[in-house]
Amino acid sequence: MGLYKENPRYKCVSARLSDDEWEDLMIVCGQKRTSMSECIREALTALLMENGLRGERAETAG
Repeated sequence: MGLYKENPRYKCVSARLSDDEWEDLMIVCGQKRTSMSECIREALTALLMENGLRGERAETAG
């Protein structure tokens, strides 16, 4: 991952992708007909659930 930039309205992340990774991301977004941001959000959610981190974060936040 790259840079993290604080913004009052949005959290922005910058990442460097290889040409192959970029093409894969564009294919997935095109097939799902969703924005790149939405594809990345779905991937992050899937990784969190796969690794059981979603529940841990909720427990530590409270």
